[in-house]
Amino acid sequence: MRDWASRELDGYGPEDELPQYRRLNAPLCVDMINMRGKSTGQMITPMHLPKMVRDDITNDVNLTTRISEIEEHARQQPPAKTLKTYPPGVEYAITLMNSDGHQNGQVIDFYWALTPAVFGGVVDAVRTTLTKMVGELRATTPDDADIPSEIATNAMTFAVTGKRNKINFAAAQGSSQTPIPEEKESRRWGRIVATVVAAVVGILLAFAGALFTLMQTQGWEF
Repeated sequence: MRDWASRELDGYGPEDELPQYRRLNAPLCVDMINMRGKSTGQMITPMHLPKMVRDDITNDVNLTTRISEIEEHARQQPPAKTLKTYPPGVEYAITLMNSDGHQNGQVIDFYWALTPAVFGGVVDAVRTTLTKMVGELRATTPDDADIPSEIATNAMTFAVTGKRNKINFAAAQGSSQTPIPEEKESRRWGRIVATVVAAVVGILLAFAGALFTLMQTQGWEF
């Protein structure tokens, strides 16, 4: 959970798995100059791109930047304003387009066109993920859980991906086990319960720390 919160605060690296809510689809646009003048926001498809970059630049957008930058874009006014987000290798792509006259003019800018509402949707998805995590932890943590870390992992997985793994809580059984006196059994279960409670509290405190750090950094209110 702390890893997830850290990635939201600091941005996702190339090796990090990107949550689905950060994977968007957006039109590719160019600003260009030709004999008729300057045109901006002209939509193109990947098929209009030179073959050397056609497979690398598509309409799929992976937002890896920190959540504070995404929230800043979401606050842009007016809401219908187009915000430019640049594909990787954009300079190289522009050079290729201009070198072979692919666009029948001089390309001066090349980008994905996104609106503030799209960025706002990502911010809302982060808030929703936090809420799901809390609800999943409350719903899937039994009183006698002995693997709370797995519960936390599943809660995180469910909140981000929507996939829930089944966890079975069962005591080990075997015919060769030696019976435990009732008094010792009671003390043993007392220690187990105390250990589990301490572990669950630790997980919840860690989660709360990550949650409040994210809220304070972004100035969110629930």
